[in-house]
Amino acid sequence: MKNDEFIFEKAIIRLDEIANILEKNEITLDESLNLFEEGVRLGKFCDSKLKDVEQKIIILKSLDFDETDIAVKNGNNENQLDNQIDNIDNEDNQNSDNKKNKIVKKNKNVDEDKGLF
Repeated sequence: MKNDEFIFEKAIIRLDEIANILEKNEITLDESLNLFEEGVRLGKFCDSKLKDVEQKIIILKSLDFDETDIAVKNGNNENQLDNQIDNIDNEDNQNSDNKKNKIVKKNKNVDEDKGLF
């Protein structure tokens, strides 16, 4: 099992734990808010991982079996697939960086305006 898969599985387990804790209504409002924030972060992480997997499945499904068989015999299939997957990973990283930059700019604007309220 790859490290990302293990992290994904742990994130799903933690999300389930958070949901159970919040459903019990036995913690303070501040604790609930902190858990909710953690859950949102974990949810976004899991959503991103699922989208990555979906894209990889689309690539795999788009490969022509006849060409794949030939490429495997020639040793080219693995490199071709790795290159396609690397391209998706690079696009995801760029999208993630763009989102982070937008958040930083948004937060900077809030700070310059002396807060939200």
